[in-house]
Amino acid sequence: MVVDAVYQTVVYESPRQVCHTCGRVGIAVQKLLLTREIPTVRRRQAHIRIKFRRWNHHTAIVLQMTVVSTVRGYRLSLIHTVSKEEMLVLLLKV
Repeated sequence: MVVDAVYQTVVYESPRQVCHTCGRVGIAVQKLLLTREIPTVRRRQAHIRIKFRRWNHHTAIVLQMTVVSTVRGYRLSLIHTVSKEEMLVLLLKV
């Protein structure tokens, strides 16, 4: 399930987190998403893809996020990000 959503503010940053899907270590952030943005994923996990997100004064590409329902809405745990330089390397390999 791919959902396009507008998210709110960053709650925290943890610089070393392991991706739950691929095992890769990356930057983890947490964002709060309003319940109305994703009405159908409560009580189960879903994946969200977001193209670009400006973070720490440089552009990072969010590849995948896991959404978990919370009391106030949804807590989005970022699985990993890729910097512009890393993405160029990945694109050149294709």
